[in-house]
Amino acid sequence: MMNASGALEYNSLSWVKKQLDAVLVEAQSCLSEYIENNSDDGALKDCIESLKLVYGTLQMVEVYGASMLAEEMEQTAVATLEGRVDNREDVFDVLMRAMLQLPDYLEGLQAGKKDSAIALMPLINDLRAARKENLLSESVLLFPDFGSVVDLESDAEAARAESGKLGAEARRLRTHFQLGLLDVLRNNKQHAGYQRMLAVIVALEKVSADASVRRFWSVIVALLEAYIRRQPEQYLWLYKKFKHRPADLPDLYAR
Repeated sequence: MMNASGALEYNSLSWVKKQLDAVLVEAQSCLSEYIENNSDDGALKDCIESLKLVYGTLQMVEVYGASMLAEEMEQTAVATLEGRVDNREDVFDVLMRAMLQLPDYLEGLQAGKKDSAIALMPLINDLRAARKENLLSESVLLFPDFGSVVDLESDAEAARAESGKLGAEARRLRTHFQLGLLDVLRNNKQHAGYQRMLAVIVALEKVSADASVRRFWSVIVALLEAYIRRQPEQYLWLYKKFKHRPADLPDLYAR
């Protein structure tokens, strides 16, 4: 549901916010108890159970950015219990910071802010670093792996598309896309420019015989629409992301 300002209203979150706060306070208490007495694994196990409950609840109400943070908190606590961390003091510090910041983050969502794992990225990476996991980048969140996604309708359309037609169509429509980009970046005609670019991508999708390429176009369309609806100036960022052709895709503009 959208409010007048375009911000998501997390009605379902409001139903469980008080309980989440209480569970996080309990997790903090258990962690503090464990810090005082490292020989009491029971306190840390109780903390892990609390964090697991927080993660499951956030997944249930579809607050995925916050649930991602909760999952990293739980995994870091488990790694501590299993002795897979080097500096326990640093781990305790980042876990406590995460438990304190998560309620504030959820309050921000209730006030109309957007749920975004990118906003939580520094804290998430601190948690991952504490247990010697690879750090995440924005590209992991913005460009997930869609290889396992099966779209029967898209695959059927791909089978009907004429093989080899995509390259010629891409060359024909390239100027139209560039004109749309020029309208957005230089001519202050954002709406017209966006419509032109989206039309080009949709046209390319229709003539793509490879189902994986069709899914690639659909991702671009979704990203364009998402960022276009937020702030026009963000398209410059999106353009930079797609400026270079992914290495595993054919060169559609080759002459």
